[in-house]
Amino acid sequence: MDREEVVDGRPRRYFRLTDHGTGVVSTEALRMQQAASVVTGRLLRPGSAFA
Repeated sequence: MDREEVVDGRPRRYFRLTDHGTGVVSTEALRMQQAASVVTGRLLRPGSAFA
């Protein structure tokens, strides 16, 4: 944990990502971006229910 403060009577905790955690988040963001591209491509294809 990086730091903690109390806001409205409740603790608010702040954390920092490690280098490993940053890599994991970047990899997951890329995976999600690729999945969204697949879905978008299918939605915009002529003859699809949404085109």
